[in-house]
Amino acid sequence: MSQKIEDRLASIEKDVQQIKAQLKADRSKSNWITETKGAFRGDPNYAEIARLGKEIRDAEKIELDE
Repeated sequence: MSQKIEDRLASIEKDVQQIKAQLKADRSKSNWITETKGAFRGDPNYAEIARLGKEIRDAEKIELDE
């Protein structure tokens, strides 16, 4: 039985190392939010979309408060 436990522990340790390596790789990738920030600045269509989105959120908030 102890051999099974040792095998399972070795498998878990291997998985943990893979997860740590993946997390480290993910942190080194660039942040897509930073790269796209300001991409729509001055775009009248985007301004309208943002305005309509706020209008919808505000209307939903009023409905929830009632």
